[in-house]
Amino acid sequence: ADIADGDYTVTATITDAANNSGTAQGNGTVDTLDPTLTLDGLGTFNDNTPIISGSSDEIGATVTVNVSDDSNSYQLSAVVQADGSWSVQIIDALDDGAITITANVSDAAGNQA
Repeated sequence: ADIADGDYTVTATITDAANNSGTAQGNGTVDTLDPTLTLDGLGTFNDNTPIISGSSDEIGATVTVNVSDDSNSYQLSAVVQADGSWSVQIIDALDDGAITITANVSDAAGNQA
C-alpha cells in the first residue's frame, strides 16, 4: 500500500536466539508531490536586459532559468526566497524579437516542476 506524504519515525527491533534485543529509530519524509513554480509574464517590453521573476513553494531551492533569443542562449539560476519569490536579470542584451523562457525547480526528494 502507498504511504501518505508526511514526516515519519521508523522503529526497528531485533531479538536474537538468546532473547537479547536491540532497537534503532530513524526519521524520514515521504514526498511524492511536485513543487509549484510560476513564471511571471513579461508581455511586450522595451528592455533588452529584463528581470525574469516568479514564485515557488520550495523555499531555498535553486530555480534554473533558460532564456534564448534568435542567436543566443543563457542559463541563469536564482534561489527561492523566504516569501516564495525568485528573480534573475539578463546581463547580456537580448536580440529584438521573440524570446523563449523556461524555468524549473526540484525539491529535496527530486520531484520537479
